[in-house]
Amino acid sequence: MLLLPYLALCYYNQPYWDDYGNAVLARNLGWPAAVAHLYTNWTGRYTAALWLTGLNPLSYGWEAGVGLFAFGLFVVTGGVQALALRTLTRGHLSWRASWAWSGAWLLGQLYTMPSVNSGFYWFASTVTYQIAAVLLVLVPVAGLRAGQARAAGVRGGWYALAVVAALGVAGSNELALVLLLWLLLVLTAATWRRAASGGRYRWLSLLLISGAAGAVALLAPGNFARMAFAGKAESAGIGHVVGRAVAYMGMFVTTPINLTTLALAPVLVSGLGYRMRRWRPAGLHCPLPLGLGVVALGLFACFLLLSRTWPGYPAVRSLNFLWFWLLTGWLLALWAALPTTPGAPGRRWLASLRVPALAYALLLAAGGNQRAAWREWLETAPAFKQQNEARSRAIQAAQAQGQRTVEVTGLQNLTPHYLLVLGDPLSEDASSELNRAVAGWFQVDSLRVQQRHIEGVEVNFH
Repeated sequence: MLLLPYLALCYYNQPYWDDYGNAVLARNLGWPAAVAHLYTNWTGRYTAALWLTGLNPLSYGWEAGVGLFAFGLFVVTGGVQALALRTLTRGHLSWRASWAWSGAWLLGQLYTMPSVNSGFYWFASTVTYQIAAVLLVLVPVAGLRAGQARAAGVRGGWYALAVVAALGVAGSNELALVLLLWLLLVLTAATWRRAASGGRYRWLSLLLISGAAGAVALLAPGNFARMAFAGKAESAGIGHVVGRAVAYMGMFVTTPINLTTLALAPVLVSGLGYRMRRWRPAGLHCPLPLGLGVVALGLFACFLLLSRTWPGYPAVRSLNFLWFWLLTGWLLALWAALPTTPGAPGRRWLASLRVPALAYALLLAAGGNQRAAWREWLETAPAFKQQNEARSRAIQAAQAQGQRTVEVTGLQNLTPHYLLVLGDPLSEDASSELNRAVAGWFQVDSLRVQQRHIEGVEVNFH
């Protein structure tokens, strides 16, 4: 029931400017040539480029497809998380319970992530970051499954899935690549230390494959062209970059909602954690400082990269991905540190806090994204979809009549709640990048809004 408004909003989802622009590229060049064009002229993110062109619903004239895609992304995210829970408990947690806890975990993300829109609704953002997060979970899960399988065919199938997922992560975005390499390096070192010969070569081979794929992505000519175009070809200096990374990471971790969630989440799941601690995979038991160090170093490496490549505080689409890493890693580090002996310290104390923590969490959720999701679904989304579709029909009619310069009505009587509706996606300025991308998809020369009645979408923030 709590997930219902988020799933319902998928029906009302609409494309944004870069969804149209990349579809135009695929239509004009064909998607294989479009991926090659992006690789040589704009970005080495080959996985994201494939999604943005060949697998983009707009490449086939299907605007409504972004809604179905968003719904599928919710289902796939929940399914991979359920598989992860089953794998981490070595099958002792039933599929029904795994799906239930995965749903709760998904709700926790929706309540606390910096931008639900960038995470699940904005197509270009989701295929670059959220799919990368799902694949980043799938790599170690499939790797663990390969180690647990007895039959050679099953073992090979899980390993092949881990390889495909790793290749997908490496080509999604640079943050995902950094965390993938760091995670696989840690897993390789841990299994090497335990002299687990099967595991050590499995993780090492995945690390080498990911490194090679990452080199293909990072050395793309498009990366250097994009950096030069954005004026980022030269670094401001290592001291400046490190200083900004420390400051931005501190700001991110100490955001009130992040601190609150990091405090509440372990209390809420402590019962499950204590019950399942005996079923942890071999090797997933380490001192808390070590586990937290792994999480913190991975996070800091990402902020270093962002400090070098982004002009200010990172956009929320990047922060969504980093928040997933931080929260997931924090809970896994705490779980890995739990002793296996009976009467673990703090268990009764945590149990006594569980009910008030749940009440507080529900109170926060009721006044945050959960309330906004219901309001957006019941009040704003239907009119948002209706007006966007009417605008599309008006542009198509004008184009059919031979008009090359088109003006459309701005979205009206809408109150954005910033889950699905961020504002009016078109500008009054026909020369804006947003308008030119949409105009290209509709095959007109110029497109503008006569007058905006609500604020526009700030693409650099989201």
